[in-house]
Amino acid sequence: REQAEQVDSELLTEYSLSLDQLLEHGGLSAAVAFARIYPKESLTKERTLLVCCGPGNNGGFGLVCARYLKLFGYKLTVFYPKTPAKAAYRSLLNQCEKMDIPFLSYMPGDVQVLDHNYCLIVDALFGHTFQAPVRPDLAEVLQKLTETAVPVVSIDVPSGWEADKAPSGSSGQHYLRPDTLISLLLPKRCSLEFAGRRHYIAGRLLPATLVNKLDLRLPTWSPQDIAFPWLTVPTAWQLLEARNQLSAEAGGNSDRRAASGAAAATGAAATAAGGTGESKKTSTDKSGTNCF
Repeated sequence: REQAEQVDSELLTEYSLSLDQLLEHGGLSAAVAFARIYPKESLTKERTLLVCCGPGNNGGFGLVCARYLKLFGYKLTVFYPKTPAKAAYRSLLNQCEKMDIPFLSYMPGDVQVLDHNYCLIVDALFGHTFQAPVRPDLAEVLQKLTETAVPVVSIDVPSGWEADKAPSGSSGQHYLRPDTLISLLLPKRCSLEFAGRRHYIAGRLLPATLVNKLDLRLPTWSPQDIAFPWLTVPTAWQLLEARNQLSAEAGGNSDRRAASGAAAATGAAATAAGGTGESKKTSTDKSGTNCF
C-alpha cells in the first residue's frame, strides 16, 4: 500500500499528472485488459455486465472502464450507489450518462437477480487504500457479490482485501474471491495470494525515472501494449522467497522492493507460461489453491 501511494503521489506532484489523467488511463487500461480476457463474442448475448463502482478512485476507474467497454460494444449496467461529491467523479458519471449507460443506485436484494441478469461483474468498489472493516453502507453490497455465482473481475485489488495482505476470513468480514484480477500500474502485495484464474497488469504510465527511483521491476512491454498477463502464483511465491532470502543475507537492507517488484522480476515469464493469461490449472500454491 505504501509503495502504491508513493507512486500516486509522485505522479500527481513531481510529474504533474492530474487526477483526471490517472483515472482515464487506469480505466482505459482495465477495459483493454477486460476485452482481451473476455472478448465480446465469447459472452452470453442476452445478458449484460454489471460494473460496481465505489466512492473513491477505484470507483472512478470503474466509471472510465464502463465507458470504454460501452464503446467496445459491450452491454452493461453500472451500480453506483451515491452521487459523488468530487468534481472529477461527477464528470465521469455525466460522461457515462450521456452515453446512455443505465445505472443502478441499489443492489438487488435477491442474489438470483444477479445470477439471472448478468454474465460478469466488474468489481471497482475499493482500491489499494482500503482498510477493513467495510463501511456499513457497502457491507451488504459486498455480501451480495460474495453470494452470486456470476464470475467477478476485480480492478486493482479485490474488494474486501487490503493492499498488503489477503483477508483471513477470521474477522467475519466479507471479501471477494474474483475469477480475474486486473492490477493497475503494479501488482500489490496481496496479489501474491490471489488464487483466481487470470491476473493481468494494466496501465503503462510510469516514467523510467520513477521506476528507477523506487527500484520497481515491471514487465518488458511490447511497443503498443497497455495490458500484460502476469505471473503464475507459484512463480511469484518463488520470487518473493528469493527476495526475502537476499534481504536476510543483507541484514534486511534490501527489502526496499515490495512484493510487486519480486513478482515482476521476470516480466516475460507470464508470456512464456501461456501468453494469454488463460488458466492452465497445472499446479497449486502452498495453500493448495488452483493456480494458472
